[in-house]
Amino acid sequence: MAKGQSKSNLNNLSQLTESEAHRRLEDVTRLVSDWVWEVDQNYNLTFVSDRVFENLGYHPRELYGKNLEEVIDFNLASSTALTGLIHRPFRNKPGTAKKKNGDICHLSISGLPVFNLETGDFEGVRGTAIDTTTSIEAEANLRESEQRYRSLIEFQRTGILVHRNFNIVFANDSAISMFGAKSLKDLLGRTSLELTHPDFRDIIIERQHSVEENHQSQDFVEIKHLRLDGSEFYTMDNAVPIIWENEQSILVSVSDITEIKEAERALTESEKRFREFAETAADRF
Repeated sequence: MAKGQSKSNLNNLSQLTESEAHRRLEDVTRLVSDWVWEVDQNYNLTFVSDRVFENLGYHPRELYGKNLEEVIDFNLASSTALTGLIHRPFRNKPGTAKKKNGDICHLSISGLPVFNLETGDFEGVRGTAIDTTTSIEAEANLRESEQRYRSLIEFQRTGILVHRNFNIVFANDSAISMFGAKSLKDLLGRTSLELTHPDFRDIIIERQHSVEENHQSQDFVEIKHLRLDGSEFYTMDNAVPIIWENEQSILVSVSDITEIKEAERALTESEKRFREFAETAADRF
């Protein structure tokens, strides 16, 4: 009797262990993927986890028996390329699936082929799928936003420079003309310090550090710059931190005020001459 009870207990323990292992496997699967799929040697779906309903709107039974390519588009050059893909382990392969409502779902798909241990014959594939639609759309929106932003600053009448560690990585047409360059290539690789008069470089360095360390925008300040031919001109500059081509950078707007400075200088000289004339005339009187 005791022996029979012992055997029964072992069987129960075995069932509990298998059940616990299965539950743990399901828990881990849910953590690492949105849904799980399996296909046979003909690439027909034999299993799809319940969470496929959340992603595609299909009940798993609606997908059983369908060929994998009917459900997931791996964006392969040909159908024969699927064999080369799934007959060996693959991870995070991008693909798409059409939802039941007709919308497109972007996926990151991983799979592991199954082979018969005795014969070595291919028996199918077990795989997972992660819905990446939100991130894909966010990236697309970000690229579109960056392109609109880039287009906007390219045609600004104000000069725009973008530099990283003082190295210029972008300049719009106004800045190219302002610094006496023929094209963007003439400015790429140069530093903002090279294009700044020595008397003003300390200001540039201080503002650069402030932007990088504190991520603070810098108000407009008067700067004397140098054109590529060495001639000088005055500008009002401000600087803001931005992400440019996925890297921390600094955008500087440059407004040429040389004509204003020359007008101020001419006015000052005129006033000085007038005072000197008035003083001389008063002495003679």
